[in-house]
Amino acid sequence: MREVFLLPAGLVLFLYGIRVLGEGLKDFLKIGLRDLFSLCERKRALSFLVGVLLSLGVQSSAGAVSLLASMINVGLISFLRSMDIMIGASLGNTITTQILAFRVADYSPYMLALGYFTMIFSKGRLRSLGVLVWGLGLVFFSMFLMQRSFSGINLFLKTPVFSSSLFLFFFGAILTMLFQSSALVLGLAISVISERIISLREAFFIVLGAHLGASFVLFMVSLGMRREAKALAWASLLYRAFGTLLSLSLYPFLIFLATFFPPERGVAMLHLSVTTVNALPFIFSNSFLTKLSLKIAFGKGEVEELTQPAFLDDGALEVPEWACYLALKEGLRVGTFLEYQFLRFSELLLGDGGKPSILREMEDSIRGMVETISNYLGRVGDMAEEKLKIYTFLGDLRQASELLSETYFSLSLIGFRKEANVNREKLEGVLDAIAELLKISLGAFALSDKFMARKAKERKRRIEEDLKRILVDERFIDRPGWLEFASFAKRFSDQCYYIVEAI
Repeated sequence: MREVFLLPAGLVLFLYGIRVLGEGLKDFLKIGLRDLFSLCERKRALSFLVGVLLSLGVQSSAGAVSLLASMINVGLISFLRSMDIMIGASLGNTITTQILAFRVADYSPYMLALGYFTMIFSKGRLRSLGVLVWGLGLVFFSMFLMQRSFSGINLFLKTPVFSSSLFLFFFGAILTMLFQSSALVLGLAISVISERIISLREAFFIVLGAHLGASFVLFMVSLGMRREAKALAWASLLYRAFGTLLSLSLYPFLIFLATFFPPERGVAMLHLSVTTVNALPFIFSNSFLTKLSLKIAFGKGEVEELTQPAFLDDGALEVPEWACYLALKEGLRVGTFLEYQFLRFSELLLGDGGKPSILREMEDSIRGMVETISNYLGRVGDMAEEKLKIYTFLGDLRQASELLSETYFSLSLIGFRKEANVNREKLEGVLDAIAELLKISLGAFALSDKFMARKAKERKRRIEEDLKRILVDERFIDRPGWLEFASFAKRFSDQCYYIVEAI
């Protein structure tokens, strides 16, 4: 019966080992947040890679997405950019599970000794490698402790209740929420199946519960955060709920694939299958998921989000550097709101619903917040160069916002909506390119990244070439409203690039 007490010890040691493993891997690969988010702006495919690397660095997909929510909350990245990273983080978590499936618990003492002495007597990359090996040793030793503990609770684990698919599903989900780690639950499932206490069919429902439970971890983290962060929580829940239902429909096939592997490896393959099945429908397009989660998170109170500053603090005025930093964060928050205004502009222009008055309301919110930040900056002493940079950035945001409202109503007057329905594909292509330019420009400004600035310049050039091709080569210049739309696209692209020039 004493073996029962090894279970909580193993759980605690596992969580600590996962944390050490993540730190060692992050230091060994020299992964920095600045480098990661700079990387994701180069190509959309690289955003998935950023998610994988982030998940490896944190050693938890739930932890990685929670970090994303925190960065959205402080205005460092936008919600739109975080969607692909979220999917990549989910895929990256499967690597951890594959590592856990190796049956090397007997060698964990040697790994602990090797990692510890390497960590103590080495420097640089070799020391980071020692931390990584030590973390792996802790993880595998904790799994050994958990396996030993099952002899004390073997009778309970073999009861009909524990064999219930529904019970196992909620068991996996609740444990993931309690410990905020799906890796721990999957490690526990691998330990249980190694003792032949459960079958692969029963392990499948634990895996499924852990997969869905990770989304509720983000809900707990997003409490008290801005609605953009809550939108990411909704996106994660919808994404994983869809994957759970899809995996259930493929249940016999996924179990069949897992039977080709040893039981421990079979659990890891089940997790890989569930995660891959979930990701495939969203890799090529996640626009529907993006729009749905935004609508749920914002609801009718969309404009209210920008009526009050979230970061400005009068107490920081005594330290000009800190006050300017807070003003910059508030400005980036306005930039994120401009992205949403452009999204609404695109939806209205394409006839996807919504009230045109929302554009004016969002413009008023942006104008009011720009004035609030400008007044705050006026009370900051010194820091003339930094203040000028922020003033310029705020002015560019306000002008871009005004241009959206002005253009939509002028295009509506000349009946461009009908033309947009006829040539929807071309219009969507231009609007998507401009949205990407705005996203890259805001990212370049936030990170002061010269590479992203060059990327924005290249994207602006391509937009101008596409407009010229559509108007001249494809002879759209004589069609109603296209010349006016092209003029708007050119002006708005210029306005986006002005943001980059403020670096």
